[in-house]
Formats: sequence, structure tokens, C-alpha cells
Amino acid sequence: MIKKGFARVTAFVLCALMLFSVTSISIIASPVDIFDGIETAPINHNANQTARNFYQYLWNIRKSDSLLCGATSSRLIGVDTTAADAEHDYYQAIKNYFGVTPAIFAPFQSITYQVKNNYLPVVLERYQAGSVPLFHLHGSITSILSDTENPVEDPADYIVHLDKTNPDRDMNLYNKWVAELKETADYFEEVEKAGIEVYIFKMFSEMNNTSKQGLFGKTESGFRAFHNVWRQAVEYFTVKRGLTGILFAYCPAGFTGSEPLYPGDDYVDILSPTSYSNYSTGSIISQFGCVDYEWMKKRPKPFGFSELGPRGLSTTSPVGDWKDTLNSIIYAYPEASFAVLWYENRLSLFPAGDYSNNGNYNGDYFIYNPQVIVAEEMINYRTKKPLKSTGIAMLYSDAKMKKKAASLSLGSFSAAKLKSLSIDTKSIQSLKILHGCAIAVYETDNCTGTSEIFYGSNKNVKEVFQKAKSLKVMKLENLAFEKNIWVEGDNKSAYGLNDGRNSSWSHESLKPLTITIDLGKIYNVGQMSINHAGFFDDFKYNLRDFEIYTSLNGVDYTIVYREQGNIFPSSNFCFHSIDARYVKVKIITPNSSASQIEKNLISLAEIEVYGTDATGTYSDGFSDFPDSYGNDADVMGSDIMDDEALDDASDYGKESITVTSVEGKPGKAEIVIPAFYRYVWIIFCGGVLILAAGIGAIIYLLHRRKIRKSVS
Repeated sequence: MIKKGFARVTAFVLCALMLFSVTSISIIASPVDIFDGIETAPINHNANQTARNFYQYLWNIRKSDSLLCGATSSRLIGVDTTAADAEHDYYQAIKNYFGVTPAIFAPFQSITYQVKNNYLPVVLERYQAGSVPLFHLHGSITSILSDTENPVEDPADYIVHLDKTNPDRDMNLYNKWVAELKETADYFEEVEKAGIEVYIFKMFSEMNNTSKQGLFGKTESGFRAFHNVWRQAVEYFTVKRGLTGILFAYCPAGFTGSEPLYPGDDYVDILSPTSYSNYSTGSIISQFGCVDYEWMKKRPKPFGFSELGPRGLSTTSPVGDWKDTLNSIIYAYPEASFAVLWYENRLSLFPAGDYSNNGNYNGDYFIYNPQVIVAEEMINYRTKKPLKSTGIAMLYSDAKMKKKAASLSLGSFSAAKLKSLSIDTKSIQSLKILHGCAIAVYETDNCTGTSEIFYGSNKNVKEVFQKAKSLKVMKLENLAFEKNIWVEGDNKSAYGLNDGRNSSWSHESLKPLTITIDLGKIYNVGQMSINHAGFFDDFKYNLRDFEIYTSLNGVDYTIVYREQGNIFPSSNFCFHSIDARYVKVKIITPNSSASQIEKNLISLAEIEVYGTDATGTYSDGFSDFPDSYGNDADVMGSDIMDDEALDDASDYGKESITVTSVEGKPGKAEIVIPAFYRYVWIIFCGGVLILAAGIGAIIYLLHRRKIRKSVS
């Protein structure tokens, strides 16, 4: 007979197995969709609905491929800034020069300055124009360092004196801090009374900066004091003062050493380091610019840059390239939700001239890029209803993508629904759409029949939308996933290049190598992602030059895209939509290594192809390209393009780069469970569950039998 102790242990183990199985099945069986809004909320339990919605919006953007563009606003600032330059308000200058409004507005003046100079009307005006304010607090650093009458005896870990739990604190410093907290909270109360329902509060900026290290803690006691002071401030603003629109941002200098100072997830809303490129050209911002990104991206918080700029080492004009800066963020910081641009001569979006002596390249590329969202393009988060989705497709009533007409999430939009949303399709002239999605335009009322499909941003859609009656915004499937793939004319297997794992695949070839994917049937395709060696190795091994071909029959191929001079780990591009069953990647130049030994080394992580079912659809593709992205070019149908048109198409594909693939993170291969193995795991766990239940039933029956015998 079964002893009582053994029965209890066995019952416990069986219950654990059953719980494990049920949990595993529920997790693995649930499809993961990056556009399904994960519920997240500010740490402030008093937060109003607008603050909650904006916070959810930042989180949704982190999980998509967009970037809110903000700007510091000041007439003061920085290295190599001339007197004339300093008179410019960066926020207003961006509006004047580019005709768009920064989505985040950061008045860099102190709260004391804003109170003294009655700055609130300016903040309110810009909030009403669509910008979210970002306020700064430095904790009286300037006054403390300049106080010669009452110098700090030991400036190291001065933060300990602001901690009210420290009985040995310097009361002069502590009282200054208390007064600054009160002045700030008083001002924020006025901000909320004026109707500003959400704002970001940046406390102790760059607390890990070497110029401030010691003030903010470089010992264990200093770290603990910083945590205490931060938490005390949060509780003061939320509990004691009852503010409802405040979001707390943790803003270290972007390099390293900020994790020991982090006060905890329960006291921080947003992670937003400062980051500047410091390369000789001022062009590339890599993960070396923010080493702490590795721990930050693991936190369940929106991530962005509270300061950003392409600052080169040179003072010549121009010194930085905003095109390379944006493309660097795309692959190095795919989790970024926003970037607040810092204003100095060497950092501004402007070329040398009216607004800047030293200017930079390609400010228009940055500000008009489909990935970058300005205030005019933000979805309406200022509602009383909870926000679930981020904008997937954005429609504009002008050709230059400046006047937003609508921002649509995934789903079908019948004629009646479009009317209820006050969307007039006849007014649409241009559109943007996130990578991994497409928009279908129908001439019928209910998204039936044939459609025109757009896979990327396009400025020349007026004629199509004149006839439009209904729309469908679709998430695209990776059509190449686990399909038949091979290397032409070579014995090297290509298995692993389309399994969703972003794992290392390398091969040496003395001649141009061609990799072909059989999609299994004919689809309408228009987007691709190729993840290069940068996902697991040095970026110099990323494919440099390659071409994309498609075919219906595997014999007659059409070239649809060409990439030249690539240095980035992820190539995400669109091309004119075309019906195809076979997709071919022809590798021309394998890498950018200067080594003769390595010049024939080909390294890849993943190839993805996106499109829709070709049945009942048609599209004449990208008939034109945005002015800000180079010369206009007609690329019609599936005709083979001449070199000039192809070059323009290739340029457009680069401009429409949006995001590294969801599974891939630069420099690291992340394992994603393919659908087949998910089902195998579900079956296995189901078997364990049934087996555990069966054993449990047998033990229960034996135990009941023992009880009956003992009674008899």
C-alpha cells in the first residue's frame, strides 16, 4: 500500500507537472504579435488617462519601428555656439525650416527661470500644438558647486546630504533641495491647472557623467543615498502633492556606469540616456555610445534618448550626417521610442547658414523619414479612453507627408467606418506605413475584390485614393520562413538562413554567390529584410553589395532591388510590388573588410520576404519617390528597369529602411521558437498533463481503496 508521506510528495510533484504543462501550453500556444498592445502603466497610481495613454503610446512605439522626434528649446546653449546662433529657439527653428513640429518639447531652462520669466504660456502653446513637455531638474548642482560661503566639505557623494533618512546630512544643502522640490511641484501644479495633462520629468540628468561623478554617488553609500533621494522625490510629487500628469525619466549619460544608480522599476517610468556620436565624421552612433543599453532594454520600460546629436571631433562645417545617425539608431537601438535632439552648431539638423554656422548633412532625411514621427503624425492619445494600438499606416492630405489626415491601426476600414472616422479618401496624396505591414486600397465599400497594395511610403497615391472606398491595413507574414532554400551552383547548404533564429551562416566563394528561396506558390511581394553578420559578428562582415531578383517560374528573373555600399547589420527595404514564387539574393561584394584573406567571406544571419496572397490583387508599385529622398523615378510594373531607374529604386529602398527584424538584435543571436516546434511542445506538454492526471487518478483510487478496507 502507498504510505501517506509518499502519496503527499507524489501529489505535489504531479500538481507541479500539471501546472507547468498548463502554463507552457498557454504561453506557447498564444501567438506573439508585436502590434498587440501590452498593457503598461505609469508608476503613479494617480496618473490621468491622457498620461496613461501617452505612456502606452511610448511602449507601443518601442515595439514598432517608429521614433518620436523631439527637440530641446533654448536660446543659450553649448560648445561652439555663436551669439547669433544662441538667439535661435531650436523648437521654433525646426518649425520654420522644415514645417513640422517636434513631438517632444524640452525647455532646458531651470524651473526657477521658467517661474521667474512666466514661461508657462509658451509651454502651454506648444503643448496645444501637439508637443509633450520634458522638464529638467539637476538638484541645485550649479548653486551647490558655486556656493563659496558654504562649501561642501567632501563633494564626493554629496547626494547623501539630500537624503532625509541621513541624520548627519548637511542641513544647508538639504534645505536647498527641499525648497527646489517645492518650487518644482508648485510649478507642475500650475502646469496641470493650465490644461497640460502629460509631461516628462527628467531628474538628475547624467548622474553617472564623470564630470558629476561623486556628486551623485560613487560608493555603496552614495548609491543607496541616490536611490533614497530619487524615491523620496517620486513619493513627494505623486503622493504628497498628488500630481496626475507626471512621468519620471531616468536620464544617465549614455556610456556606462548607470546601473548601480538605478532606483528601481517601481520608481522610474522611462529610460532615456543622453547619447552623442564622437567619431571623426560625427556620423555613426553605435552601441558603444550607450554601453548600458544592454541592461536598459531588458527593463519593462519605454526607452529613448533625452539628448541626441551627431557630434564629430572636427569643427569644420558640416561635421555630422543625420542620415547615418538615424540608420545607426535603427540597428543599434531598435527599442528606441523617441529622440530629443540637442541644439548646438555641431549638432543641429540644419546645414550651415541661417540657423547654424557649422551645420550637418541630411537633416531633411532625418526629419522627413517615414520612421520619424513629428507632432503632426502622432495618433490621438489625448482621449478619455484607454489607448491600445499605435499608428501602423499614416495618411496625409499633401504630397510631402506633412499634413496628417489619419493614423490607422491593423484592420479593415469599410466605407462606413471611414466616414465615421471623418476620413475622406479623395483628399489622400501620400502615405507612410511601418515595415512588416501593407495597406490595400479597394474600390468597393467593404474591402472586397481587387486592390492596390502599398508596401512602403509613397507620395504619389492621389490618383489611387480618388477611387478608393475602403482600406485594409495588414500585418505581413514572412513568406520565406522555413521554405526551400539553396545556394545555386554550390554544395553549401543554406539551411538556417530562413529559420527565424538569426544564427551564424558563413561561406567562402571566389565568385558572386546566389541564394534562392522557393516561396511554395505565387505571392505578391514588396518588402524584404536581410540580417547580416552584425547580428553575431563584426559589422565589417555585413554584405556590402547585393541584388534581389524575383521569378514566377524559376527560369526568367527580374531584378527589383540593388544595394551598394551597405555597412549596416540589417537591410530592410521595399521595392515595387511584384508577383513572384522565387526570390533570389545575388551577393556581389561579400563584406567591407580590408583584409585580402577575408574578402571572399560571406556571412549572413537571416533572409525574410514579405508580401500578400497574389490571388485577386494587383499593383503597379512605387510610381514615384519622395522629393526629400532624391530624384523622382518611375518604376512601373514588373518590367526590367534600366540602371538609372534601378539606382533610384535602390536609393528609395534605403530611405525606407525602418527597423531590424523583430527577432534580431544586433550583435546577438536570439532564438525564436518556430511554429512547428511550438506545436511539438504543445503536444508534449499536453501528453505530460494527461499522464500526470492519469497517475494522480490511479493514486487517488488506490488511496480510496485503502480507506474502505480500513473502515471494513
